[in-house]
Amino acid sequence: TGAYHIIQHVSPDGNDVELEWDTSFGPVPFFVNNTTPLDFSLEEAVQAFEQSYQAWEDVETATITFELAGLTSAKPFEFFDGKSTLGFTSDPDLASPGVLGATLQVIDIRSGEIVEADIVFSNSFFWSVDPNGAPGTFDLVSVATHEIGHFFGLDHSHVGFMENEGFDRQLVSGAAIMFPFSFGPGNVEARTLTDDDITGISVMYPMGGFATLRGRL
Repeated sequence: TGAYHIIQHVSPDGNDVELEWDTSFGPVPFFVNNTTPLDFSLEEAVQAFEQSYQAWEDVETATITFELAGLTSAKPFEFFDGKSTLGFTSDPDLASPGVLGATLQVIDIRSGEIVEADIVFSNSFFWSVDPNGAPGTFDLVSVATHEIGHFFGLDHSHVGFMENEGFDRQLVSGAAIMFPFSFGPGNVEARTLTDDDITGISVMYPMGGFATLRGRL
């Protein structure tokens, strides 16, 4: 068993390196594709993304920060343009396996440093930015919060709690935001980070004295 996980890559010299941003240059910039989403305004989408990034930035024991760099005509998953872009897609390949969103990074294969990361959300689902959730829709803030965890280098967590509901299994309270399943339509619980998520980002980008004060393995 395990809790949070950090994405790793095998470098050309055979070493396991962790994927992470170099934060010495200041906030990590991100862009938002300027196409208006199907279910709400572009302004509402931008505000939702900013709220999701802020959830991670508000972790007091972590140092990573983010900055909205503006709107762009660049589309997510068009790499090597120097822009970490968030946006929506109608790609049917995301719909068939039930993928709400996905994140991919461009990295320095020697060090594992992330130099660009894009996040895409599937138009095959109905979305909402309602702070209370909306029946039959997925909460953009919640899903974006999960994907932003991948954006800065966290992999899926093993901390998840499921219960049977008819013939389905549903995620329930206490599961990490980085657990690889959604809480389901109408739910906004994944807007709030759990201890597992907070520990993961704090280990990756620790505030001074974090390991000394909290202990480490």
